[in-house]
Amino acid sequence: MSPASLAGRVLITASAIALVALRPPPTVAGELENPLGTASKIRDPRNRIGSSEAAPAQAMTAGDLPGSWKLPGTDTSVALHGYVKADAIYTLGAPHSVVGDSFAVSMIPLDGSRAENQGDDVRFHARQSRVRIDTSTPTEHGALKTRIETDFFGAAGEQGFANADGMRIRHAWASIGPLLAGQTFSTFEDQDTIPDAIDFFGPIGAKQVFQGQLRYTAQLGDTLSLDAAVENPEQSNVTSGGTSNVGVVDRHPDYAAALRYRDSWGAAHLAAVLRNFSYDDGRGAADRTWGYGVRLGGHAKLDGKDRLGFTLKLGDGLGRYLRGAAAEVAVRCAQALPQGAAAFAPGCGAELETQFT
Repeated sequence: MSPASLAGRVLITASAIALVALRPPPTVAGELENPLGTASKIRDPRNRIGSSEAAPAQAMTAGDLPGSWKLPGTDTSVALHGYVKADAIYTLGAPHSVVGDSFAVSMIPLDGSRAENQGDDVRFHARQSRVRIDTSTPTEHGALKTRIETDFFGAAGEQGFANADGMRIRHAWASIGPLLAGQTFSTFEDQDTIPDAIDFFGPIGAKQVFQGQLRYTAQLGDTLSLDAAVENPEQSNVTSGGTSNVGVVDRHPDYAAALRYRDSWGAAHLAAVLRNFSYDDGRGAADRTWGYGVRLGGHAKLDGKDRLGFTLKLGDGLGRYLRGAAAEVAVRCAQALPQGAAAFAPGCGAELETQFT
């Protein structure tokens, strides 16, 4: 790896908050902040101590979520958030078509490679910009909460025309009491103990995995909770001759559990995931095996906004839960092949072998 390649690229980020003003104009007593950030003459009867005057049925009042308002005529609180982020990227020794729109160490080109010989590259985009909608509705079983959050790191846009980068779902879930259903961060991951990074890709090893899931959370005390979930499985079976997902079958969900500790001094997280790998080519070659992963993370708060943390991961078949990891499981022939034959071929049976990382 050359020094120029190791230098990677210079990332200059300019961020601005959109959709929700962080510092709206001040309001006078008894007025609410309009969700668009302008002072309105909408009155909140809760600010009138001792007043018997009720708000009109269609009046907009303050909601139960931070920065929210209630839909007129309902008890549903709605909060709209988001931001615009512009990224200016200068890549040393490789075009962005190779490195991508976010920095990954694994994409640094090798010395003498064609990509390295193509020289420097400039790229501007706003794909990390986000929009989020939160709601909360009181019920006899507790608050029914929902969240939808998107960014634009879906399919890359065509720069020659409108550069319409694809919108991507990050979160889409509903929760009530201890139950959550929908897509959000995997239970195996923990946002409290993932190290901060300027670049969207994040630190090596840590990974933000968004998965469809059904999760149950038990509160074990003021600072300790236990999560248990069944989550969407996604296998990356490979053969010695290359990627081969033709025979991949998802027989089981991923089973995940986590202990989360949060206190004034910091946080700690211990999680495990159990995975099933299944292969069936439809011609008699089939096999199943299990894999696992363990994660330990924590951080301690220092002076100001600084904190000191760590994350450790290991597993057999951990694969996609570890950024930059190799394949999760290899498909091999279950019987000996003639000398010089391919390591995996139709009709030779199948044997799955998980990969330790």
